[in-house]
Amino acid sequence: MKITKLFFEEGGFFGVPEFGEIDLLNKTLKYSKGILDSERSGSAVKNDLSEEQIESLQKRIADLHLEDWQTEYSDNDILDGTQWSLKISFDNGKNKEIFGSNKYPDNFEAMKELFDIN
Repeated sequence: MKITKLFFEEGGFFGVPEFGEIDLLNKTLKYSKGILDSERSGSAVKNDLSEEQIESLQKRIADLHLEDWQTEYSDNDILDGTQWSLKISFDNGKNKEIFGSNKYPDNFEAMKELFDIN
């Protein structure tokens, strides 16, 4: 079972929301602060990713073991913090959704780096 698509979003009470999408089948990577729309400022779209870029992303994604992440990470003691979600599509048609609120898996930052979100 291989991952074919990732959609990530993160936002908080005070911050600007961030969105990222990697579509390995259509060879695209999109990232935006504010809204996922390449016509808006703060957006980046990489179309026609090379085979080398796709292979690199596939390896980096596989190394994260996203299929083993819990479906929820929450720290209910923090108010007005940061919420995030990750939607994963697999080549067998199944999907997995992961939600977080002020709590993160250990390799969360490595996952964000897939989208060039720093």
